[in-house]
Amino acid sequence: MEIEASMVELMKQDARKLNLANYEARLVKPDGPGLEPQSVDVIFLSDTYHHLSNRVGYFRNLSKSLKPNGRIVIVDFYKRPLPVGPEAVEDKVSEETIIEELRQAGYRLRKSMNFLPYQYFLEFEL
Repeated sequence: MEIEASMVELMKQDARKLNLANYEARLVKPDGPGLEPQSVDVIFLSDTYHHLSNRVGYFRNLSKSLKPNGRIVIVDFYKRPLPVGPEAVEDKVSEETIIEELRQAGYRLRKSMNFLPYQYFLEFEL
């Protein structure tokens, strides 16, 4: 899911190159994903969390789209000055904020990894 049409097209091109038959890049609105109930196994968000408004409500609504045992994976920039990503630190969201907001939306943190130099990786489940 992406809110910029040009990025969706790049995602589709990558999926074709990699022969990903079970992957769908979709243009969505920042206030709702437009997914059918229990229609996806994994929802992946990368560097977009700060674009969402009413995030607790958004993720509460998004939970209806997950299949049983479905997961949400969020990769985003650390909230500190970095050589890449948004220049302004206030345009970044801390790991702790995301974990708390998703907890309020009914999720629990399943996995947290720090294998990326500038970003964190968080995996949630209901």
